[in-house]
Amino acid sequence: MKFEKPIHHINVDPEFNMICVGTLAPTVWNNRMSLMDVIYDVMDLVMQPDTNNAVTPELLEEYTNSREKFFIKAREQAMKSIA
Repeated sequence: MKFEKPIHHINVDPEFNMICVGTLAPTVWNNRMSLMDVIYDVMDLVMQPDTNNAVTPELLEEYTNSREKFFIKAREQAMKSIA
Protein backbone atom coordinates (compact mmCIF):
# COMPACT_ATOMS: atom_id res chain seq x y z
CA MET A 1 0.00 0.00 0.00
CA LYS A 2 1.37 3.39 -0.93
CA PHE A 3 0.71 6.87 0.45
CA GLU A 4 0.18 9.58 -2.15
CA LYS A 5 2.21 12.10 -0.11
CA PRO A 6 5.37 11.53 1.95
CA ILE A 7 4.86 10.53 5.59
CA HIS A 8 7.46 10.62 8.38
CA HIS A 9 6.91 7.16 9.90
CA ILE A 10 9.14 4.25 10.85
CA ASN A 11 7.01 1.74 8.92
CA VAL A 12 6.86 3.76 5.70
CA ASP A 13 9.61 3.60 3.07
CA PRO A 14 10.58 7.27 2.60
CA GLU A 15 11.66 6.75 -1.00
CA PHE A 16 8.49 5.07 -2.27
CA ASN A 17 5.93 6.13 0.44
CA MET A 18 4.97 2.48 0.87
CA ILE A 19 3.78 1.23 4.24
CA CYS A 20 4.80 -2.15 5.58
CA VAL A 21 1.50 -3.69 6.76
CA GLY A 22 1.68 -7.26 8.02
CA THR A 23 -1.77 -8.24 6.77
CA LEU A 24 -0.73 -7.52 3.19
CA ALA A 25 2.18 -9.99 3.33
CA PRO A 26 1.58 -13.04 1.12
CA THR A 27 2.07 -15.37 4.10
CA VAL A 28 -0.63 -13.57 6.14
CA TRP A 29 -3.18 -12.44 3.56
CA ASN A 30 -6.28 -14.56 3.05
CA ASN A 31 -9.34 -14.04 0.89
CA ARG A 32 -11.65 -13.61 3.92
CA MET A 33 -10.00 -10.26 4.76
CA SER A 34 -11.96 -7.23 3.69
CA LEU A 35 -10.78 -3.85 2.55
CA MET A 36 -11.92 -2.50 5.92
CA ASP A 37 -9.62 -5.00 7.69
CA VAL A 38 -6.67 -3.60 5.76
CA ILE A 39 -7.71 0.02 6.37
CA TYR A 40 -8.04 -0.63 10.10
CA ASP A 41 -4.61 -2.27 10.15
CA VAL A 42 -3.07 0.71 8.35
CA MET A 43 -4.75 3.13 10.76
CA ASP A 44 -3.52 1.11 13.75
CA LEU A 45 0.01 1.02 12.38
CA VAL A 46 0.05 4.76 11.72
CA MET A 47 -1.10 5.44 15.28
CA GLN A 48 1.08 2.74 16.90
CA PRO A 49 4.30 2.22 14.90
CA ASP A 50 5.76 -1.29 14.89
CA THR A 51 9.36 -0.95 16.07
CA ASN A 52 10.03 -4.59 15.14
CA ASN A 53 9.37 -3.87 11.47
CA ALA A 54 10.89 -0.44 10.95
CA VAL A 55 11.79 0.27 7.34
CA THR A 56 14.54 2.82 8.04
CA PRO A 57 17.04 2.40 10.88
CA GLU A 58 17.55 6.18 11.11
CA LEU A 59 13.85 6.83 11.72
CA LEU A 60 13.68 3.97 14.21
CA GLU A 61 16.59 5.46 16.15
CA GLU A 62 14.95 8.88 16.13
CA TYR A 63 11.59 7.40 17.21
CA THR A 64 13.23 5.37 19.97
CA ASN A 65 15.70 7.93 21.32
CA SER A 66 14.08 11.29 20.56
CA ARG A 67 10.36 10.79 20.23
CA GLU A 68 9.53 14.49 20.58
CA LYS A 69 11.87 15.33 17.68
CA PHE A 70 10.34 12.48 15.67
CA PHE A 71 6.79 13.79 16.17
CA ILE A 72 7.83 17.37 15.37
CA LYS A 73 9.23 16.16 12.03
CA ALA A 74 6.11 14.09 11.42
CA ARG A 75 3.88 17.13 11.98
CA GLU A 76 6.07 19.28 9.73
CA GLN A 77 5.87 16.65 6.97
CA ALA A 78 2.09 16.43 7.36
CA MET A 79 1.75 20.21 7.13
CA LYS A 80 3.84 20.26 3.94
CA SER A 81 1.65 17.55 2.46
CA ILE A 82 -1.60 19.43 3.01
CA ALA A 83 -0.28 22.82 1.91
